[in-house]
Amino acid sequence: MNSTMEFTDFDKEVIGQNECRVLVIFRASTLEEQKSSARQFKLQLEHLMETYGNDRIWQNEKFTLKEDTIRGIYCLFGSTDFGDCISDEWWIVWLLFEASRSIKNAFCRIIDADGEFLLIEAAFSLPKWIDEDNSDYRVWIHDGNVLLLCPDQENLQAYERCKPLSRNEAIQQISTGENFDIPPKVNRSIRLRLQEYPETANNHHRAVITIPRSIAFLLKKDKHLVSKAVTAFYYRDPISEKKCDSMKKFYPKDLVTMTVNFTPLLYAQLAQQRTRKFAPFLLPSQGKEPAFTRAELGMKLTCGFEILYNSNEQEETKGYIDKSLEGAVFPTDNELKALPLINDNTNFMNIDPDDLEDMMNNRMKDLEEFGSEKENLDSTGSVSSDDEQAPNTSRRNRPEDFNEQDLKDIISKIEEFVESDEESSSGRPDLYGVENQEVDDEEELYHYDPEKRDGIFQSSDIIESNEGEIELDETKFFNILKEPSSDVNTKANPSALESTSSESSDDELPGNMNLREYMQAMDEELKSQKIGNKEGSSGSMKDESSDLGIDLNLAKNLIEGIQANPDAYGGPISTLLDSLNIQVPKGK
Repeated sequence: MNSTMEFTDFDKEVIGQNECRVLVIFRASTLEEQKSSARQFKLQLEHLMETYGNDRIWQNEKFTLKEDTIRGIYCLFGSTDFGDCISDEWWIVWLLFEASRSIKNAFCRIIDADGEFLLIEAAFSLPKWIDEDNSDYRVWIHDGNVLLLCPDQENLQAYERCKPLSRNEAIQQISTGENFDIPPKVNRSIRLRLQEYPETANNHHRAVITIPRSIAFLLKKDKHLVSKAVTAFYYRDPISEKKCDSMKKFYPKDLVTMTVNFTPLLYAQLAQQRTRKFAPFLLPSQGKEPAFTRAELGMKLTCGFEILYNSNEQEETKGYIDKSLEGAVFPTDNELKALPLINDNTNFMNIDPDDLEDMMNNRMKDLEEFGSEKENLDSTGSVSSDDEQAPNTSRRNRPEDFNEQDLKDIISKIEEFVESDEESSSGRPDLYGVENQEVDDEEELYHYDPEKRDGIFQSSDIIESNEGEIELDETKFFNILKEPSSDVNTKANPSALESTSSESSDDELPGNMNLREYMQAMDEELKSQKIGNKEGSSGSMKDESSDLGIDLNLAKNLIEGIQANPDAYGGPISTLLDSLNIQVPKGK
């Protein structure tokens, strides 16, 4: 624990990157009752740590609490550096949850550099009124649950939000017991995160390494020194590394081979560090196993002890090492031989990037399920109607292959959207929620002359409604879509290609072909290609598209193009499909 931190420093905005702070207050009428509750809480906390985590190796600092009185309130507080081991922080959360079950009048607050990180874990389950801007001093652990200090309902209705609480305001609200909320969804999310405890409280990784006998003695005396030594080597710099070329304190002599307990994180930090061989060390040839691995790990750990001992920031640890080694009786060879040599499996360090992504997706999926579920089971145990739609709503998160029915559904929805005349476009919100404004001045309307236009629609395609508005004949529009694309422009304007051809020189085209013949040849070649399909699938796609009445191959290529480019999500195509409630699965 950071022993230099005082209670008055607890509310400072600057918190260490790997630091968590804990405050425990007690609801009692007198100061003596508060002191009694505080002592009982500390005893319960120590009992939990000894019972379930006595062999735990802390990454940087062991969790402890100090006592103090502030403005007549007796409380416990502390600050712990958990380093790179996030599980240390969540182990503390579990301890606070369990201790608060026994001491019913305890209210515990834990924060880190991210603030109220319990809310981050339950982000999908939070009430609407709370966010990162107003959560200060509103999140507490009480009686084994996450408790929220809610704002006054009248104030919340008036301003549609609330302000953060100060420490004194929170203490006052706790003392009165008003506006307490224990949200079930938030607590389910936190319990999901804590379900590994206390089983993993002493989660060790054992490895056989070769180290000096003096270090074997120190590790037997204090197992937490291994974390300090590994951290010192992991964060070494070129200046501190020079100490490893002399090894004045822990010279590699009188070596012994023994099993050392790490945490999985500490072992990974040590084993995956690339380093040179330092002068005082003699390592076996690299192909000689397991001697080489044992010696190399031992060299790294021994160098960590040397760097730790010579660090100006670790004067207290240096004094502890000197005092421990003074007149020490080192373990004998017979004593070490009596201890088993155990190497735990290291597969946890060899996670494939794809597997890691799957693990993260599964984790996010679990959080979303806890946050979005309303009531999975009714009184009879049947699945609710909301959950029946879950497979469809989560398709974008689960890659799957598009089949014919998927494409039929998409095309059908697009046709329904185009053919729908239930609402006019005037005053109707567009895809981005902006209403289309009506144009009152008829002179500003686009006047279309069907006889002079070169577009693909003829005058018969346009229908004039009773109100004088111009509407599109959807039937002929879809008939045009169903025609081969190479024939559209020629039907609409037969002279277009002729005029274009006359402007182009013949020597720019192969053979004696004019532009019209060349473009028709290109169309025929494109039709014969298997665009966007696997080998042998173009024929079947052509057959399958006949009953759809639309170019199925084109639609499939559109979907595959979206799947192949993740950046396309959020673009105009995806926005259109989303507005039609069409879920597009991402490709693998």
